[in-house]
Amino acid sequence: MTPAKFSTINKDGTRNFITPKTREEQTNYMIKSLANTAQKLWKSWEDFNKKVGLPHHPEAPYSEMPLMPYQNAFFKTVETTRYHKFHINKARQMGFSELILRLIAFRSDNRYKGMKVKLMAGTRSSTTVKLMDRLKLLFSINYEDEIANGGDSLFLELKNGTSYEGLPANPEALTGDTKIRCIVMDEAAKWDLQDDLPVMNSIMPIVDTNHSDLFLLSTPKGKRGFFYKFDLEDNDFMKLKYDIWQTENYLYSTEKIGKFLANKTIDVDQEYLNQYTAGSANVFGTVNIDPNLIAEDWDNI
Repeated sequence: MTPAKFSTINKDGTRNFITPKTREEQTNYMIKSLANTAQKLWKSWEDFNKKVGLPHHPEAPYSEMPLMPYQNAFFKTVETTRYHKFHINKARQMGFSELILRLIAFRSDNRYKGMKVKLMAGTRSSTTVKLMDRLKLLFSINYEDEIANGGDSLFLELKNGTSYEGLPANPEALTGDTKIRCIVMDEAAKWDLQDDLPVMNSIMPIVDTNHSDLFLLSTPKGKRGFFYKFDLEDNDFMKLKYDIWQTENYLYSTEKIGKFLANKTIDVDQEYLNQYTAGSANVFGTVNIDPNLIAEDWDNI
């Protein structure tokens, strides 16, 4: 008979596999394994989404709906790949901000347990507050008792030691911080900065030293900034693209997508088809982005 194998999770998210040498050791490991399973808040991704509540459609009547195939496929990719840096070029109105929030909430009971997660959503605190409010809502339905500290609009701490903090997009935001397991940079192409590269220069050493997860997600906004730069470069990011057609017959009908793409008031190639078309051609960013353009992307996160 092949001896049973057990595993423990290190702080960096990797696993140690252990093969007990005696029946007594195997029994002890089995007892510990069952105890850990019993303490888990959810059994699986499906169980998690059922318990925190399904997402709502971004348009009236805002009814509950299951996660889309492309969303579940994204989760599976992130959970099984060796990569820990992700560049996500996505069309607007696809629910990716919501999906990332669900992912980092799900990982509070495993990969991120007892660690810090940092969220950045531009230079304006109001957008980051909105992101944090939605994250807190995921825990408020069935897991309010798991919240240790959630009074601050930009901070959430769970009783298991996992913490989430919303930060401004500036180079000093993470100075001196430790135990950072994940950084989320939402709408990263649209930050209202003259030059956003110093922000990334301050973050990348933390990500590389701690092997932290990094999620850069955005709808493109011109040939500028680090989001565009990293997409062009040969680097160690997993690069994922999701255009609006992946929502067809799930989130939106073919007719609805056709109306999106017929909109003459916006750059549909950029907003819905992952193209970098508008704005300055300077990779490092020399133009300001209209804050109103940033705000519109938060109408339905």
